[in-house]
Amino acid sequence: MTKVLFSLDEEDFITPRADEGVEFWARVLKENNIRGSFNLVAERARVLRERGREDIIELLKFHEINYHSDYHSLHPTFPEYLEELEWEEGVREVIKREIKGLNDVKEIFGQSPIGFMQPGNSGTPQVFYAMFLLDMPVIEASFLHRLPDGNLVWYCNSLNGLTWDFSFESYFFCENRFEAMKSDFQKLCEKHEIVVLGTHPCRLVTSEFWDNVNFSKGQNTPPENYKPAPLYPDHFVQELMRDITAFVKWLKVKADIEFITYREVYDRYRQTTKWVDTDILFKLAEKILEKIDYAVLDGQSFSASEIFSLFVWALKHFAVNNHLPEKIPARRTIGPTSEIPTIEKELEVSLGDFLKGCKEANDFIVQKNRLPSYVEIGGVKIGIGSFLKSMAVCLLALKDGIKRANIQIGKAESYPAIAEELPLPNYEGTWLYPPGFKGEKIIKLAKLQFWSIKPA
Repeated sequence: MTKVLFSLDEEDFITPRADEGVEFWARVLKENNIRGSFNLVAERARVLRERGREDIIELLKFHEINYHSDYHSLHPTFPEYLEELEWEEGVREVIKREIKGLNDVKEIFGQSPIGFMQPGNSGTPQVFYAMFLLDMPVIEASFLHRLPDGNLVWYCNSLNGLTWDFSFESYFFCENRFEAMKSDFQKLCEKHEIVVLGTHPCRLVTSEFWDNVNFSKGQNTPPENYKPAPLYPDHFVQELMRDITAFVKWLKVKADIEFITYREVYDRYRQTTKWVDTDILFKLAEKILEKIDYAVLDGQSFSASEIFSLFVWALKHFAVNNHLPEKIPARRTIGPTSEIPTIEKELEVSLGDFLKGCKEANDFIVQKNRLPSYVEIGGVKIGIGSFLKSMAVCLLALKDGIKRANIQIGKAESYPAIAEELPLPNYEGTWLYPPGFKGEKIIKLAKLQFWSIKPA
């Protein structure tokens, strides 16, 4: 049975007639007993309250409310201010800038969002991790879509891959609109277990995006000069409402679909692994020697960074107790946040120094909840790819009762194998950013966080 999710970005806080769009969508879904997921920009929520639109606010409370940032497209956007900040400072800055907006949305609608819809093309790994810390572990419309095998994906401890499969706006000027929507929806059901139907309620009445009018290419129109978005003719809006209503009613009576929300998706995929047995540890070691990548064993999914975290904890335990543990804590460790060095030639280090390096790496994880970029032994910075493979060799030797006096450390990949198959953020030349903005530092951080990738 196909699961269908309505995802609606409610964001236009400038155009008064945008109220008609959100009121229509909230009402038509409610009349068919379908809970949509409305992604609210905080300023849009505040404007509804200031206009006294209690009717719309109460209508929206029937639906799932998620978060779409405080001001959406005002500059500096997330990538613009994060490009100049290091990881921890950037995460703190996101939380500082967004906490009021999030609390306003909670107060106005009486719900705690589970999802964060990135505004425009502004997703960054720091934002995703900050939203995880703010208890919004679902990232909607990330630059990461489903994995090549179709799975949703964990990245920076956030659930990604729930992009819009179907946009209502793309049918606005389509001939036989109702039939075209039905036909395309049926095709999507044949491909996906979850189908996300997306729209911007404001676009039901506006012929152009509100933020394109006021904030494109880095411009920041002052509030006193805000320009409402241009509008569609009334007869065209009525035609859209007619066909969308018919489509929603058609969906409602279909027997082979189920309507869900982002919270229900998260509840299905939430991570529950707490401790890992040593037999899983050894199987992970074998897989790492084949290639550095995420792994799925016995129904459990592990990112490369989580595997590293398991290994250092087990070897730290061995250094203290002279035996491997029976169980190892599964920590949701994310990837490194600075460049990973590569060693020039193979090294040989004593077991004692190697285990000391494991302890230091484990201490770093305890303090930061992320991987270091390297482990330093004897003044040599060993990239985490090389160190991970050496830990795998060491663990498998200990499994066989072999306690080697020295450990060999060779060259290895700096990124998990899946990194070759996944897209990175792209900001250059897009409509929102000033000419010349590339976000190169953010793109590097995004790739480093491929260490935190694993299928849901």
